[in-house]
Amino acid sequence: MAARTGHGQRGLGVGAVLLLIAAGCTGDGSGDATATTAATPSPSPVDLVTDDPHYPAEAQEYAELTVAAWAAPDLYRLGELATNNVQQELLELPGPPQRGWRLIDCAPDEPAATTECAFYNLDGDQLWLTVEAEQLGDAQAVTGGGFDPIAFPDEPLAYVAAYVEAWQAGNQARMQALGADAVATTFGDLPPVGDPSYRLAESTNAFTTVVIDFDPAATDDEADRSPGSDPSPGPDRSPDADPTPVVVTVSVNPSLLGEAAALRAAEPDRT
Repeated sequence: MAARTGHGQRGLGVGAVLLLIAAGCTGDGSGDATATTAATPSPSPVDLVTDDPHYPAEAQEYAELTVAAWAAPDLYRLGELATNNVQQELLELPGPPQRGWRLIDCAPDEPAATTECAFYNLDGDQLWLTVEAEQLGDAQAVTGGGFDPIAFPDEPLAYVAAYVEAWQAGNQARMQALGADAVATTFGDLPPVGDPSYRLAESTNAFTTVVIDFDPAATDDEADRSPGSDPSPGPDRSPDADPTPVVVTVSVNPSLLGEAAALRAAEPDRT
């Protein structure tokens, strides 16, 4: 699957390395790879029974069962639900990643006759699975996907962009890793916004100041995802909302660039 900007992401150029899961052909689903489970507690993980022999007819359930089988690990069930290439790529992800995955949302792509479901884990990594509509109710409907590990940029504009991307995607764990709670509160209170641009500004203290200018011309096409089934700090996507120009000033601790929690404060300025 090619790099993408769906699920609320807007091509911010954060520079995260994507480990892509290519679409693959169907097979017998067997595999000799092994996986280990992480002891880290998960944030309301996908907690579904993985020994149910049926094949779901709904894309979200199919994706959730696939993630649960991978996390268990239940390699036999994973082989029933995902193509051989997807299985191999999941099992070979470095780490392995923390496996308490939480659903963000599922977005159908009607021209491609697929649905893409996004998940995040406690570490802030993000996972996508592509479900083929024609295979629903049958074996190996998960034919592709992608994995975006959390990263901590060492440059202030990229760091702030990474936070905004996590906010727009609904990846709450990544937001918590990149910034203080006060930053999440500010972003959670923002009105509908469009595409962001970033610039450095003069600072009166030891922090680096980054100004985010949000394009007010948000449309339903540009903001086509709603947050997941759980409360999300993402922007209001109500079709009745009236987008307003928004400027947010973010304070970045330069000594924490390249590490966690470099964003210390954020202040909105609606003009």
